[in-house]
Amino acid sequence: MRRVRFFNLAANRTQCMLAACAYNLRTMIGALFPPAERRA
Repeated sequence: MRRVRFFNLAANRTQCMLAACAYNLRTMIGALFPPAERRA
């Protein structure tokens, strides 16, 4: 039971890190390229 809880914690942390990474990447791309160019 303890191991399952730890695994869930690790999975949650990994998901949070991945989400933050994707958000940072999207923000960086948005800063580099104007939205009009990205849409085309």
